[in-house]
Amino acid sequence: MQKILIVARFLQPNKYTIAALVGILETHPLLVNSQINLKIVIQRDFPSQILQKINCAEYDHVLVLLPALSTQFSYFKEEILRLIQIKKIVPKMSIIAGGPHPMFYPEETLDLGVDFVIRGEAEEALPHLVKVIADNTSNWNEIPGLCCNTTSGFIKNPLSQVPELDPYPSFSIQSRIFAPIEITRGCPFGCYFCSVCSLSGGQVRHRSIDSIRKWLGLAAKLQYDRVWFICPNSFGYGSPNGRTGNPLTVQKMLQVIAEIPGIKQIFFGTFPSEVRPEFVTREMLDAVKPYISNKSFTLGAQSASNAMLDRIHRQHTFEDVLNAIDIMREYDFRVDVDFIFGLPGETQEDLQKNLDFFHYVLKTNGIRIHGHTFLPLPGTKFQNAPPGKLSDDYKEILGRLALEKKAFGSFLVQEDRASAIFIARKK
Repeated sequence: MQKILIVARFLQPNKYTIAALVGILETHPLLVNSQINLKIVIQRDFPSQILQKINCAEYDHVLVLLPALSTQFSYFKEEILRLIQIKKIVPKMSIIAGGPHPMFYPEETLDLGVDFVIRGEAEEALPHLVKVIADNTSNWNEIPGLCCNTTSGFIKNPLSQVPELDPYPSFSIQSRIFAPIEITRGCPFGCYFCSVCSLSGGQVRHRSIDSIRKWLGLAAKLQYDRVWFICPNSFGYGSPNGRTGNPLTVQKMLQVIAEIPGIKQIFFGTFPSEVRPEFVTREMLDAVKPYISNKSFTLGAQSASNAMLDRIHRQHTFEDVLNAIDIMREYDFRVDVDFIFGLPGETQEDLQKNLDFFHYVLKTNGIRIHGHTFLPLPGTKFQNAPPGKLSDDYKEILGRLALEKKAFGSFLVQEDRASAIFIARKK
């Protein structure tokens, strides 16, 4: 029996990814039904620090998981250098990278010293990779999304994508690492600043209500009593094409969750998900209000300028945003409105329209601005665009809004990160 140690770091930016990966490794039939003795260690320390506390000689293979966002890539590179030093005394260690940055730059990632990159979705790719490593075979071509260097040459398999979400958990029951449950993957809209379509495709895949009941029921038995969701557009759940709302299906899902013994609170249409404005109708609010605990929604606007909304391919208007705000406030919900500052091609007219709306927010109850600075993310139409910058006009009005507790977000930090991503890309 092969003994495999898997090590990963549990941090705020990747905590949902780690929760899902651990759950997949613990439940995938390929591993559960194998002769592999799998030990998973998840800590807040760097993997290089964790490994120094473990007797790695007890294991046949040591696998280090490194999911990486572009905003984490400088830390990612530093950690790889540390792991390469450890590899000199733990020769059976392999570094496995995934996430947006390695997915779009696999060759660069491998050149840093990573052994394997998984491009795309990991639900099947990661268990298959663990199995191939444990079996000491070289069936690299059979692993979806795998990118690696072998003795036979460079391998770059087609992107990995699973046809449905139902078989896979969004969190770990065994290790009690909980996270929001993913109910929809993929997005048909293809906004130019967003990497969701590149990462997950334009065809939506919804987790079935039976699957949601199953996984949340197991979690509730372990006192996981509050539910959040991962979904590109919460009010799009159950829509066959992701472009029209399906209030009856949304209502049925929430009703089923509310009936699960032990579930006390449901947070729907709020972080880490959001709502597209054109999906906000009175019929949808009637469907969700009896079941949810949140008193506010996160509404994706991004700009108050219709010209900019066209430019970034949002496929809705600012009039849709205003209508959604009116309906949500009519139902006594507060509204956190997402805006992105410094979008490519932003004109003085675009800026002024945003400022006019922000002044309206200053004198209106029940509305806050959730601010973001534009990041040139890999895999997007805008990946080569200049980084977003906060103009003095933005800083002045955002300061006033923040003092009134009407604006929040990491837009100042993101301005620095956007610049760092752009400089690194140029290098």
